[in-house]
Amino acid sequence: MPLNISAIFRRVMRSRRSENFRRDTRDVTLLALECLQQSAYPCPPLKGAVSGLLFLVQHLKKLKANREQAQLIVHRVESITKILALAIPDSTAVPAHLESALVALDKALQDACKLAQSVPKATGVRRLLRAKKHEEQLASIQRQLDSAQSDFTTVGVAWMSVELGHLRLHHDKEGSTTAQPPCVPAAPF
Repeated sequence: MPLNISAIFRRVMRSRRSENFRRDTRDVTLLALECLQQSAYPCPPLKGAVSGLLFLVQHLKKLKANREQAQLIVHRVESITKILALAIPDSTAVPAHLESALVALDKALQDACKLAQSVPKATGVRRLLRAKKHEEQLASIQRQLDSAQSDFTTVGVAWMSVELGHLRLHHDKEGSTTAQPPCVPAAPF
C-alpha cells in the first residue's frame, strides 16, 4: 500500500488547527470572563458566578503548575543522583566531613522524590482540594533541596581547597616551588 503523504500532511495540519483552535477558544473565554467580571458591578449575582468560574480556572492552572513543578523536581533529583554516582563511585571512600553533608543531601533527595511522585498520583478531587498544600510542599522541598545541595557543594569545595593546599605543600617540600602537579590548576592567590 503506497504511503499517502498528502493525507498525512492534511491530518497533521487539522490536528494543529484543532489544537490552536482549542487554545484560542480557551484564551478568548478567559478574557471574556475577566471582562465580564470587571463590568458586572450592576449585577452582583453575575459577578459572583463569574468570579467563581475564574477562581476555578486559576485553581486548575495551579494543579497543572504543581504537576510540572513535581516533574522538574524528579528530573533534578535524577540528575543530581547521576552526577553524585559518577563523582563518588565508591561510597566507602567519602571523607568523614563530607559524609554528613552527603547524608543531608541524600535525605533531601529522597524527600523531594517521594513528594514529587505523590503529587500527580492523587485523584482528581483530592488533587483539587490539596492544590494549595501541594504548592506549598513543593516550594518547601525545593528550598530544602537547594539548601542541601548548597551545603554539600560548600563542604566539598572547602575540602577540595584543603586537599589542594596539602598537595601544594607536599610538592613544595619536594623542592618544586614553581611546578604544579598535573591536572591541578594554579590558584589565583
